[in-house]
Amino acid sequence: MKILIDEKAGFCKGVERVIKMAERRFTAKKPVYALGELIHNHEETRRLYEKGLRVVNDSVFAHPESLGNGRQLLIRAHGEPPATFENARTAGIELIDGTCPVVARSQKLAREYHEKGYQVIIVGKEHHPEVIGIAGHCEGDCAVVLRDEDLRKIDLSRRIFVLAQTTISGTIFRQIIQKMETMGLDMTVKNTICRFISGRDRQIQEFARNCDIIIMVGGKHSSNTRVLFRVCRDNNARSFWVENAGELDRDWFSNGDVVGITGSASTPRWLMEDIGQAIEKHFQPAKK
Repeated sequence: MKILIDEKAGFCKGVERVIKMAERRFTAKKPVYALGELIHNHEETRRLYEKGLRVVNDSVFAHPESLGNGRQLLIRAHGEPPATFENARTAGIELIDGTCPVVARSQKLAREYHEKGYQVIIVGKEHHPEVIGIAGHCEGDCAVVLRDEDLRKIDLSRRIFVLAQTTISGTIFRQIIQKMETMGLDMTVKNTICRFISGRDRQIQEFARNCDIIIMVGGKHSSNTRVLFRVCRDNNARSFWVENAGELDRDWFSNGDVVGITGSASTPRWLMEDIGQAIEKHFQPAKK
């Protein structure tokens, strides 16, 4: 059996940046507070918790004393709407802004086009934290579309500005744009999908095809992991999705397999390496 760890898998720059921001602030006596989970990965979240990360929600603005004397709060890479920053100022909370620069650019574009009078259209998932943050920057004067029926939300009488959730599938984005083009809209389009994400589809297809079995490592509530797993499964029927080594199954493996281990933008490198070691140690098939 040969084990290959995908060189392109692992944290995107935005996630890596905000985790480093948290780690620089860890001390033995003082926890670091974050508004929402920094990352959709239970194993990495557990590691950060052990170091001192504590996750809070919007109720912290009504009870800022719960943050202790420092009253500092870390914003995750997904970003936040302007209302969050206003609430923090009112509560006397200092925000440490970990918004991914790629997401911050999307927020800026949405705000600029909203101020010009455009209806902003976000191609993405309506309840995703990043999308909620972008929508806040155009004061809610926007529509979030992902499926054909969502196109009914568009005001055909207005100028339209379209951008993408940074982690959405490029295929989905192109399909939505093609359908909008047939509607005769006065439309300006910016493809704001993160380049790290957009390039992964093609790369992971090749990786999946060149391995006998694929182990996708990532959180089950991570949308990016779900998208990449589907790509793997479409290109290699022996693709399996796990969050940790405890979910591995000996029956998946055969003698002589080339085992490819990959992950999403929220999968830490150390976790993929741990799973590779577990496979090598415990899941080598018996020779016949």
